[in-house]
Amino acid sequence: MNAGDYEAMRKVTLESLGSAGAAAEFDQHMVVERNRAWLQSLEGYLNEGHAVIDVGAMHLPGPSWLIALLGRKGYAVDIIEFPKTPANNFD
Repeated sequence: MNAGDYEAMRKVTLESLGSAGAAAEFDQHMVVERNRAWLQSLEGYLNEGHAVIDVGAMHLPGPSWLIALLGRKGYAVDIIEFPKTPANNFD
């Protein structure tokens, strides 16, 4: 995930659902439709300014991902990657 390979994460998640039909249904209802429904609310927060949007990784990859939907609406999206190893060692 830290490498930004959201499509690989999406693939693994959908494969874990056991069948192509279950994966398609999950993707449609839990990702595509939710992303579209969230768009209006997200625009309200973004238009107020200084917004941070935090979503699960399944909402990021593909043409129906939030980044693509917001980009088509003219918003600039900055992806923040976290370090792969902890900055502090708490031994």
